[in-house]
Amino acid sequence: MSDTADQGYTLREAAQEIGASVPWFRKQVYKGALTPPLVEGSHGKEYRLTAADLEAARGLYHARGGTGKRTDRLTNTQALALVTKTLEQAQEAVAVARALADERGEALARERERADRLEQTLVEERERRERLQGMGALAFLFGGRRRI
Repeated sequence: MSDTADQGYTLREAAQEIGASVPWFRKQVYKGALTPPLVEGSHGKEYRLTAADLEAARGLYHARGGTGKRTDRLTNTQALALVTKTLEQAQEAVAVARALADERGEALARERERADRLEQTLVEERERRERLQGMGALAFLFGGRRRI
């Protein structure tokens, strides 16, 4: 603690006390995680941490694995594994989509063949109707039929 016990710890002293860095402390103050008062120091205004502030800072620091950094972030290996797994899932989804497209493509081809057959039947029926119309109604009724 600094010379006067009632003024509290400077950021540098607090950092040395818990093993953190001064920039880490500044960041915690900026984020509002720590709220030490500003007091007049030897070089102007400076933050002074009370014993309670120091314990709060210690809790924050050690909650992040004693490094001051987040421990819930993925490591490079974990991130790579996650990306690899996601890529494999995407490849499986693409394979399923292609199989479905192939099935639907085959069904579409069958329907096109059926439509072609129906169109051919329609053409034949139109030709038959035209031949019947060409024979005339009386010839058709009274035996002037030709085989169609």
